Amino acid sequence: LRMATDADTLNPAHGSLAAKCLMTTLDELQSEGKLPAGARDTVLKAFESSFKQEMEEKLPRFWKLSLKGQLKGYQLCGKQAAFDVAEVSINAQSAVFSDLPLVRIRGPMAEAKKTKRKSRAM
Repeated sequence: LRMATDADTLNPAHGSLAAKCLMTTLDELQSEGKLPAGARDTVLKAFESSFKQEMEEKLPRFWKLSLKGQLKGYQLCGKQAAFDVAEVSINAQSAVFSDLPLVRIRGPMAEAKKTKRKSRAM
């Protein structure tokens, strides 16, 4: 089996369950000699492209949600953030999740908008 690279851990598509299953299957096919050299990367690039398109175009509208719970911890590292929330209830447009013991939310932090401040005359 192939070792995970930094690119794998930084790519959000690779963190999904579907991607993990796909990579495992591709690794097995490659080790059995049933997958030509280079085909694995071609398939993963197509998956990443489709995943990115789905995340950017469709998912934000679908997953507008309200989350309630107790903040148990957070980590800020560079431009990345992670929040651990306990006793979570999530209300989305077409789904409701309640009494979740722990949810970790992670992703890039939004850039702060710089605004011009009016100077005061003294």
